[in-house]
Amino acid sequence: MLSSGFKSITLPNGPASTWSERHIAHAAGLGTFGLSDGLITARGIAHRCGSVVFNAACTPTPRPYTHYQEYCPYLMDGSCGVCMARCPVGAISPSGHDKVKCSNYLSGPLAEW
Repeated sequence: MLSSGFKSITLPNGPASTWSERHIAHAAGLGTFGLSDGLITARGIAHRCGSVVFNAACTPTPRPYTHYQEYCPYLMDGSCGVCMARCPVGAISPSGHDKVKCSNYLSGPLAEW
């Protein structure tokens, strides 16, 4: 977020940015995406991530997955769906993550807690 290339933007489907720590983590081979748009690592989804991007030659680490949504059981075979049940405002559904509904909830009156 400290990069000069970072900025928040609003798209028709909700807020977005030009820089995403989770997308950098995916590009680095650390995980795939789930129904909630979160990064899922081999150990799960509860994590914090940051990035340092530099220009150097590195040997890539082989990825243990081949599909960008492979670690999400719901998207791969219809099992799980726990994120849908846990979302307090129903912003996660079989059709994906409703960023507008989520953003309204996060910036609403309860955001002050």
